[in-house]
Amino acid sequence: MSRRIATAVAVLGLAGLLPGCATVTSGTTQALNIDSEPQAADCTLLREGVTLGTVTTPAPLTIKRHASTIQVVCRKAGYEDTRIVMNSRFESASAGNFVLGGIIGVMVDSSTGADRRYESNVLVRLTPLSAADQAVAAAKPKVVVPVVAAPAPPAPPDPSAPRMFTGPWTATAVVIAERSASGCTRNAGTYSFNLANDTLTVDNAAGRAFSVAVPADGAIKQSFKSPVVTATRMSSPQVPTANVDMIGNARTRDLEIVDSLGGCRWRLKE
Repeated sequence: MSRRIATAVAVLGLAGLLPGCATVTSGTTQALNIDSEPQAADCTLLREGVTLGTVTTPAPLTIKRHASTIQVVCRKAGYEDTRIVMNSRFESASAGNFVLGGIIGVMVDSSTGADRRYESNVLVRLTPLSAADQAVAAAKPKVVVPVVAAPAPPAPPDPSAPRMFTGPWTATAVVIAERSASGCTRNAGTYSFNLANDTLTVDNAAGRAFSVAVPADGAIKQSFKSPVVTATRMSSPQVPTANVDMIGNARTRDLEIVDSLGGCRWRLKE
């Protein structure tokens, strides 16, 4: 009795060490040969809602073996869409597990799908559309997908275009000798500027000179009082300030101070 028990244990132990028979002998995948009448049809294979692949007949397709059914859908111009179902069958190689008593082998084959197989050759016969159906299909407007051109890359900056500035800066009023009278002050002081939110604020030695809105092109002409005394004006009684104009472009910082009465002109240099 003990010898029988020992033999049974040895057999079961050996079977437990062996992988599934079908998994070893035939693998977990198989090749299908997909064909149609007529040929050159586009056929898609689906299983449990997942696309296994699409081929143009005749063509092979390798799939993973499984117990679930496969739907084959074939389409060809001038023919009705055709659908067939492929059912899997039991793989005979897996039966060897029972001979050895290999329950584990059976479980391995089942888990890998190796215990199932589909028919290797698949033929789908397509039905031609009737004359009426072909006329309807021909009459349907073709959907034209517009080609959207890729946006053009931004143009590189024009090196000849003047640079536009914002923010604060400081400049000194230096006389333009060739455009001024001989008695004009060579240096007419230092000015502080700030261009923010399209508003230019200017300060000089006397304090706040002015604040003015600046247009998009930056051009300004603003009158203000400046502590500028020229030789032309010194002969007449006056307070030590003069009415002058600031003209030019506030965005490019190309600005000048003009004293029309004294005949003087200064360029504001940073």
